[in-house]
Amino acid sequence: MKMNRSAVVLRVLFWLGLVVLVAGVGGIRAEMISVLHGFLLMAVGALVVTIFAVVSLVAALLALLRGGSVPGHRWMYVVVGALPLVVVFSTVGVSGFQAPGIHDITTDLDSPPQFTFAAVDRGPGDHPVTYYPDVNAEAQKKAFPELQPLTTSLPADRVLALAAEVMEESGWRVLGTDTVAGTVEGMYRSIIFGFEDDVVARVTPYETGSRVDVRSASRVGGGDLGANAARIKSFIKALDAKISQEMKDQG
Repeated sequence: MKMNRSAVVLRVLFWLGLVVLVAGVGGIRAEMISVLHGFLLMAVGALVVTIFAVVSLVAALLALLRGGSVPGHRWMYVVVGALPLVVVFSTVGVSGFQAPGIHDITTDLDSPPQFTFAAVDRGPGDHPVTYYPDVNAEAQKKAFPELQPLTTSLPADRVLALAAEVMEESGWRVLGTDTVAGTVEGMYRSIIFGFEDDVVARVTPYETGSRVDVRSASRVGGGDLGANAARIKSFIKALDAKISQEMKDQG
């Protein structure tokens, strides 16, 4: 069955919107375009396919209520057009959109761990590694009061080695370890956009064992949609599990 001209135009417009959306994502990840331009392309593309999805869904439901049939292309518009929203909410979640507009998170607001290897690895267009308490501290306290350092009875040198293992096993690029400062740094690259975030874990003697403080900061962008706080939580959880296993093995 031949499609009329308007149907052809609409189908071309839909796929063009999808191409623009994918081009925005790919352009950011390949570092071929700026983050701002990439997001603009994504916004335009997402708007087009979302409109198609909503209109097609309403039309399909009305057709079903009237006892009619629904053309396959309408369901295709609904499914494909809804994918951007599904991906966003499945990766960021509602809590991510409620996060403050900051991108530098730490378990020690008074004396955050310092980046040294990341300072060399970052490019001219990246954020500086300086921590700005007037921008970050109060906002973090309100949004993530649960972020706390990890304490353990294991000695600091052993915990530092375990922290490096966690970074390696997480697939991060380990930037370096400073045994004098008691720090290890790694860089995480996001799956979809390829955004790079640096993480530093600092291990210091504490009472009869050691204390671990973690800092995670994005190289680009304003707010991080809660990504750095979530990364610190997952890192501490993985390190705590590794420490517990080692203590269990030691008897």
